[in-house]
Amino acid sequence: MNKVNTNDKTVDIQVGYTVIGIFENTNNVETVTQQLHKDGYTSDDISVLMQPEGSAPEFDADHTEANKGMVTGLAVGAAIGGLAGLAALTVPGVGPILAAGPLAAVLTTTSGAVVGSALGGLIGTFAGLGIPTEQAEAYEEAIRSGGIVVAVRVPDITSAEQTSSILRQHHATQVTHYARTL
Repeated sequence: MNKVNTNDKTVDIQVGYTVIGIFENTNNVETVTQQLHKDGYTSDDISVLMQPEGSAPEFDADHTEANKGMVTGLAVGAAIGGLAGLAALTVPGVGPILAAGPLAAVLTTTSGAVVGSALGGLIGTFAGLGIPTEQAEAYEEAIRSGGIVVAVRVPDITSAEQTSSILRQHHATQVTHYARTL
């Protein structure tokens, strides 16, 4: 947790949790995002990260063309759970990905250029959520291997446990929650 100084005291401020799970197919992602929407979560709470079907193999930062804009294939994941803000990106070290939700905003700038090189690809993005580097590396590897990462921002531990259960019911693996802090 982050430390905040108040009248000679240092306190941690927790602002909720992030629940993350890995899925093997878009059908399960579609049904889980629909369920999450029914449960009151919005597109501002739900992130989806995946490689487009038929995407090129991964490549390192020296071989990206991130500065040339968006990757083709945006329509592949456009219907996933009605998520707004779906972006097609090239992330150094990962390759082309489709991203929706808050994590898409972190990975892009207003011009659509990739921030990933400054953040260390997806690992830096996940680490920015308070996720330990080892787990962040596992999520990046899952995406490179064709997995789909779903992350949900929730307000408290009870919601984190309920959301974890929902992800598992829809066949997510490696479901974990992390405390978010200011």
